[in-house]
Amino acid sequence: GTQLAVMGRATSTTLALMAVVVVVVNAGCPNQCSLNGVCSADKCVCDDGWTWDDCSRLDLLPAPSSVSFHGRDVNKSSWGGSVLQLAVNGKQKWAMFAAEMTRDCTLRHWLTNSEVVLALADKPTGPYSESFQIIPPWAHNPEAILTKDDQVVIYTLGDGIAAHGPEYRCDLPNPPPPAPWNPPAPTPPSTEVHDVYFLVHHAPVSKFTDRSAWQSFNATILDFPVNFHWEGNWNPAPVALPDGRVRVMAHTGFSGFYNTSNGTIAGWSGEVVIEAPSWRGPYRIITTDDITNCTHCEEDPFMWQDHRGNWHVIYHRMFDNGTACNGYPRFNPDGKVPANPCKSPEGLWSMGHSYSADGKVWSPISRCANTTVPLSDGTSVTMVSRERPKLVMGDDGRPAWLSNAVQPFEASAGPDAGVTHTLVVPLNVKQNRPRQV
Repeated sequence: GTQLAVMGRATSTTLALMAVVVVVVNAGCPNQCSLNGVCSADKCVCDDGWTWDDCSRLDLLPAPSSVSFHGRDVNKSSWGGSVLQLAVNGKQKWAMFAAEMTRDCTLRHWLTNSEVVLALADKPTGPYSESFQIIPPWAHNPEAILTKDDQVVIYTLGDGIAAHGPEYRCDLPNPPPPAPWNPPAPTPPSTEVHDVYFLVHHAPVSKFTDRSAWQSFNATILDFPVNFHWEGNWNPAPVALPDGRVRVMAHTGFSGFYNTSNGTIAGWSGEVVIEAPSWRGPYRIITTDDITNCTHCEEDPFMWQDHRGNWHVIYHRMFDNGTACNGYPRFNPDGKVPANPCKSPEGLWSMGHSYSADGKVWSPISRCANTTVPLSDGTSVTMVSRERPKLVMGDDGRPAWLSNAVQPFEASAGPDAGVTHTLVVPLNVKQNRPRQV
């Protein structure tokens, strides 16, 4: 049978404003198959690359290697990358736009030493070879899109300006410890809005391997709530639409209390979606308020629109209430095992998935991937951190690989102890399965 379902959460503060999306679903299929499949005979038939009874989990194949990109050499630390398939001298290459730490620093110094570099590979899983720096520190969590006007446009946390002080000199003997960083303190809830600005970096797709072709452009978000503490931890997740519009999921900094009267709550509270007629802006918020409305539960969104026109996002899920030890292992920049780490693989779920029919009203977040990476040699490695999730699209424009920033546990890392890197693994899709002879 069928039933009517309303997607999203209705509360007294949002019901009047929320765009209600009514869809017809089969009562036997849970969660509308997460919009990642179709319902047949009361069971979900999942799209390639997705699995589970409700198609909510990524279906990952073993990775050929536990490292796709370190940086300039194996001693450098990178922290995630956005990958596009682009032509270089008439041949298809895989271009990674990655965050890398300068001056031999590790992720401990990401606030001062994170740059954005271009790296190229013959295969999406790598290995990638670095070409040059595109954006100097400070710039982090790059997300690249190919726009209708044939520009490669990179959105970043940070504009390539030393917002947190000069680059730390890890390349010097006995450098002093880094200065602590404290996020902005909570401020009283406000109804005020203001215009805010950010830099995107862009180059013609025909010249993206020419360092001199890269330029910056100052874009505007109109009427952005003061509560969102721009720019905070905004981690933009852009999607280029066929008509030239660009839609971006933006992390709402340190608002924490935007949808609650409790002003003591502070942290990574949620997301909003902004949209512009082109990548140059101006951008406006198209959702009514924080989408996820939670504290320290998610960050690092990656958003896309599927072949049916539905919207999806995967996050770095910062904690998991469904586990006995109630949590994702505490991040440690040196890769040491936490004092009380989660022992069960169910305690290491580090990525979550959410879906939407219109890109404005979203489902709750559910588990979609954990920190264990199976390898093609039959072994596996469990990371202390697996963050910055980004999907890489295949020949059909659908998700075919998963890119993450990863950090091994020190006990199993060997020479990688304390060094982070970027890993791209295949999804179980036709393009990645062995061909039948």
